[in-house]
Amino acid sequence: MLLQNVTKLIQNNQYIHRFAFTPDNQYLVVTENRSMYFWELNSFQVAFEISEHPDKISSLSFEKTEGQILASSDYSGNIILWDWQKNKNVYSIYTNLKKINELAFLNNKQQLICNSLFDNKTLLWNIQNGQRLNQLNFYSNLPGSLSPNDEFIAYYINEKIEFINLINSNINSSFDATDGFFPINYSPDSNFLAGITNDERVKLIKLENMEATYIGQIGKGAKHLLFSPDNRLLIYGSHWDNLIRVCEVETSQIIAMVDTDLTTVAQLAFSANGKYVACLSKDAFEYEGSIEIFEVNY
Repeated sequence: MLLQNVTKLIQNNQYIHRFAFTPDNQYLVVTENRSMYFWELNSFQVAFEISEHPDKISSLSFEKTEGQILASSDYSGNIILWDWQKNKNVYSIYTNLKKINELAFLNNKQQLICNSLFDNKTLLWNIQNGQRLNQLNFYSNLPGSLSPNDEFIAYYINEKIEFINLINSNINSSFDATDGFFPINYSPDSNFLAGITNDERVKLIKLENMEATYIGQIGKGAKHLLFSPDNRLLIYGSHWDNLIRVCEVETSQIIAMVDTDLTTVAQLAFSANGKYVACLSKDAFEYEGSIEIFEVNY
């Protein structure tokens, strides 16, 4: 089996919101309210927790090069930088945003980008001194996708995909996407963009020539898509059923479908080495959630 269920890590918990694998592939970090629990992937037990956030945690991001620093944000606009291996609060930033939906480190380790859908703002921060470097001046109430080289953010705005320059906020390029394209995901090698259309199919765009391929059936509720670290697979869930669908990028074909614990797939994550996939599924009311770990055999 391409995705082999290893364990049901957490079952029927109403407080789960976000999770992320640590860059060293040893832990899965799961947020519950104001706390982060580090689940060890060999024993599938909680190794330690960090519980100092002033409000409910909304997003997580690991620094990309060494992976030593973890950034977490909350519903009150706070960002905290952690040396997670030492369980130490390194630095705090108050952004004046009502809620931060997404966080991402840039490759140089000294800059962090955050997005608030409530405020319709995307801000760039220097994490060495807590100074705001830039605010991207455009309107979008949908999260974007940061290019792997950190030059652009791709956003779906007004039936177009626009590539916004991080330094000057200018639109570098754009193209029509009248059939919808959300959420947006870059492939790790920057060769593809993947998004979901208004009729709930996956649209895979080859950036070299903007050639588009459609994957899946109309009306199947595709969402939460994600490329594998080696660029070979694209996985996505659905809000109409409990299946994870696995697509081979080279052929644009669905090669596997895997059941999850509850009614709808709410979040997916690959480990950095591509060995594991974590899935958060939720009940029909998206109230209680379960996290399962799958081993990838491809």
